[in-house]
Amino acid sequence: ILRVYTTKMTRFTLLYATALLCAFIVLVSARTRPTVWSRLDSELPVATDKVEFTVVLNVRNADKLEQEVLEISDPSSPRYSQWLTHDTILDMIAPPEEVSNGVVNWIAKVCENDAEVENLRDAVRVKASVACAERLFQIRMAVYGHTKQQGLKTIKVHRDTPVVLPAVFAPHIAFVAGIADLPVVRATKEGVKIGASDTFNYVLPETARHLYNVPDGSAVTNSRSSQAAIEFWPEGAPFFTDMQEFATQSREIFTNFSKIVGTWDQGNDGESILDVEYITALAPKAPTWYVTITGWQYEFASWLFNTRNAPYVSSVSYGWPEQDSCSSVTTANCTNLTNQQYVVRANVEFGKVAGLGLTVIACSQDEGAPSEANEDCSLDNSHPLWPIYPGSCPWVTTVSGTTFIGGTVLSDPPAICQGHTCASGLSGIEHPCMPNETYYSWTTGGGFSAWAPRPSWQDAAVRSYLASNALIPPTKWFNASNRGYPDISALGSRILTIQGGQIAVTAGTSAATPIIAALVTLLNDARLNAGKKPLGFLNPALYQMARAKPETFQVVNAGNNRGTIGTTCTYGYGCWNGWSPVTGLGTPNFVEMRKYVLSLP
Repeated sequence: ILRVYTTKMTRFTLLYATALLCAFIVLVSARTRPTVWSRLDSELPVATDKVEFTVVLNVRNADKLEQEVLEISDPSSPRYSQWLTHDTILDMIAPPEEVSNGVVNWIAKVCENDAEVENLRDAVRVKASVACAERLFQIRMAVYGHTKQQGLKTIKVHRDTPVVLPAVFAPHIAFVAGIADLPVVRATKEGVKIGASDTFNYVLPETARHLYNVPDGSAVTNSRSSQAAIEFWPEGAPFFTDMQEFATQSREIFTNFSKIVGTWDQGNDGESILDVEYITALAPKAPTWYVTITGWQYEFASWLFNTRNAPYVSSVSYGWPEQDSCSSVTTANCTNLTNQQYVVRANVEFGKVAGLGLTVIACSQDEGAPSEANEDCSLDNSHPLWPIYPGSCPWVTTVSGTTFIGGTVLSDPPAICQGHTCASGLSGIEHPCMPNETYYSWTTGGGFSAWAPRPSWQDAAVRSYLASNALIPPTKWFNASNRGYPDISALGSRILTIQGGQIAVTAGTSAATPIIAALVTLLNDARLNAGKKPLGFLNPALYQMARAKPETFQVVNAGNNRGTIGTTCTYGYGCWNGWSPVTGLGTPNFVEMRKYVLSLP
């Protein structure tokens, strides 16, 4: 795939200058653009227009970092919660400094004063003019416009020009993020206005609070117990008026953002409004960031690792099939990578984040074990099961969605219920979201990573599942020795929101994820007020508390994730009386979890 032209040289620190003239590698040219984007040949990019990209470097000692993080996140270790510093992690895994310095010098030589360069030691982040980028990579940039959203434009590599790098950097550069691929604007999670004849028991924050044993009036009191709703460009930002109206009509405390990072383009978007309404309602008064990432999971993890005083908990309601991570829908920018190489390098970045003591909560997605890649079940006989990324990453805590069956209704419902019945959460049972039991006929995700080995902290739980009589697909369709997900579940069906000024009902693991993130923020608040460290990388503690204190979870023991959206496929996984790749360890009992985490060092 790569054409490499080399010249024999002796000192790396001097190579970059010579490489400018006689040694280059030609990376795979940009993939076919999604059809929703059109190159605007009549609108050429201005030479001084700015573009941002990151030269991502290969790391060393990733296994050593893994061992360190596993030790300090193990509640039985005397080093538990002794989180690492930014510099300690980079000292361990960054390439020799002459590598990143060489890249910086190359950019400075080519662009002179036409680029802002930040040396991250294992990556080099650049904001430069179009002219600079074209000279650096020997490319032609183009303006692309979205065919369905008027005015939405971006500047990326012209599809007919490959990205070229000096060959001297070939052993050291993993990929260049942000220069090539265009995003697909994901389908918005539109809330549906409640109909007059609807008879469902709807869910609101009060329901989750009762169901998960969160004391009424729970709120964050420690200013360090921070959280973030993470979105990806071009997702539209929520309207403040919707957030305020939701808090008022739901009888919740309104919590505004303490910090906004990245693009802020307000729009009537169901995804972002769902994320922020539930994370702020269930962890009110927490310092809450709203973050829009340009790029995909590597860019998110890199931003989080390199942000000073970053939020302790990040809620990520996004995912895509792991084995298709380099598709254009993710904007992963895998210009010279396979899907596996991209995921492995991004996993290292998430491992760095875990080492800092930061928690990432991610969704398991809404198309069951088959996922978007097999949504119509047409691949049932060839490739039926597709794990979701970053849910399959061992360094994130992954959440599935449940639907609430039966139980009592609120006797004094808030205004948002508008005469409809809203579940109290004081009784009833939870099933995994499946097509026949959900408002949108969707299915919660779950499965096993294609590439990440099973971590030691979940080994016993997964082995028990594999030895059970639960629904398990033939092992030729999944790697049973790899990381299983999800880890935990929460409500994801018949969720009430305010969207565009109207009461609407929505659904998805996009609801379950911020619910769990908010509860982790409350747990962090309790630990910080007790003079302890934040929970950080959560998974080892979750699995240990499930073994030591089974009352910390409510096991979901019926249901499966064979379905997708309105369709049921041949293969998927089933629940049983323990961890499953459908609902994880179960749903939380907050009071018991708080007792447990406060007992830890």
